[in-house]
Amino acid sequence: MQKAYQNNNTKIWLDAFTDDFPKFVHEMHFEDFVNENYDVLDIEFGQRKVVTGGLQQLQSKSKNKIVQKRYMEQLLTLDKLF
Repeated sequence: MQKAYQNNNTKIWLDAFTDDFPKFVHEMHFEDFVNENYDVLDIEFGQRKVVTGGLQQLQSKSKNKIVQKRYMEQLLTLDKLF
């Protein structure tokens, strides 16, 4: 997905949401993944816990690459994303 995020068209699209995370959440139908304050919920813990820490911490959280791959596959196949 790195190439997609580095694409100029993607940047233009993402810039439409600058400083408006709630708008992004609603546009993408991610309401089930945030709480009422738009804190991101950790799907690893059944969306009962708010994600804390930076991206590096989230990436190192799962030491097993197979677990990471399955996690991403599940995330990408959720019906609500499409």
